[in-house]
Amino acid sequence: MTDPVQPHPQDAPLPGTPQAPDAPPPPPPPKSSGKGCWFYGCGGCLGVVLIFIIAGFVMTQRLKSHLNQPAHAPLVLTAEDETTVEETRELLKLSEEEDFLAALPAEGLRLTSSQLIALLEAENPDMKDKVRLHLEPDLFRADIRVPREEGSDQHFVVQVTLYVVQVNDRVEIRLRDARFGPFGIPRFIMKELENEDFMAEFFADEENRRIFQETIETIEVQQDAILIVPRRQQ
Repeated sequence: MTDPVQPHPQDAPLPGTPQAPDAPPPPPPPKSSGKGCWFYGCGGCLGVVLIFIIAGFVMTQRLKSHLNQPAHAPLVLTAEDETTVEETRELLKLSEEEDFLAALPAEGLRLTSSQLIALLEAENPDMKDKVRLHLEPDLFRADIRVPREEGSDQHFVVQVTLYVVQVNDRVEIRLRDARFGPFGIPRFIMKELENEDFMAEFFADEENRRIFQETIETIEVQQDAILIVPRRQQ
């Protein structure tokens, strides 16, 4: 009769080890998919980086387009514009001893944005083709091409929009918006600037206020024009 196989002494459980009868074998370790950190962790980070790269590229292209703005289109005046500009230039040449306002038409002097630009360029030749004006009721917007640095052929556009309105015997001018190339002023700063009247100091002077009251009836920003109506003496 064959003797049963005896377990080796080193295979015997240690003293005090609880016995689990018929315990199932532990499950096999999960098979690796091969994707790991690159797909789930690093891959997600890479996606975010790619979004920033694309956004940065788009912003760079926008910035370049604003830093190298072509010259404004040449100013073209109609025959009526040219006549008004010439008449206004003659008025501006009047000496201080002469009555400038008396020379204005009774209905006032109405200057379109093109006429204003022509007058500006005539008085300041270095501003030629660098300024464009856009006028709407109570709003005055100027687009100014500014060189990126002295002597550079690259430019960006500074855009300033002003709220201009006459209140009784004074004119208020407040900043409505300002942009430098593609960038605007942060909103929290704009809230502070919007409350500032840039004409407050001028009209705080009693002499300035008196002269304005005696000489100007109204100043009004209209659609594509500014109207100045003198006050006629009774």
